[in-house]
Amino acid sequence: MRPDLEAIKARADAATAGPWELVPEVDYRYPKKGRECDLCENGVELLRVRQVIDILVHDHWSPSHRITASSGRVAGNYEYEDGGIIRHEDTVFIANARQDVPALLEYIAELEAKLDKFKLCEEHYGPIMPCGGEACYHVEDPDDD
Repeated sequence: MRPDLEAIKARADAATAGPWELVPEVDYRYPKKGRECDLCENGVELLRVRQVIDILVHDHWSPSHRITASSGRVAGNYEYEDGGIIRHEDTVFIANARQDVPALLEYIAELEAKLDKFKLCEEHYGPIMPCGGEACYHVEDPDDD
């Protein structure tokens, strides 16, 4: 099924110009001797373990990322910046991405399947010729001969 490409394009055009980049923040903890830190215990991804003088430090990816674009910040870090998404148009774009991307991928798969049929016909019958303003192709599978 063809997604509403015009609406998707309008949302993309209204959003802050890209490319967008996710800028991760690093959160650090000092684990107790021979133990994991609180972030390790909660399953937060460990980036690296380093030693500062005599102290062992765990660096973790922080859940508080920010998104930037060439024109500035798109979304802030709630812990120390104006948190959340800055522009309403970016909010709409991000919120719709969850359904827009799968719809576009499904539509691409449908178009590729149709293209494969055209290629199969061309391999069997030769170049596809236009007729009546639309491309003609054989409906039957040429392998069924």
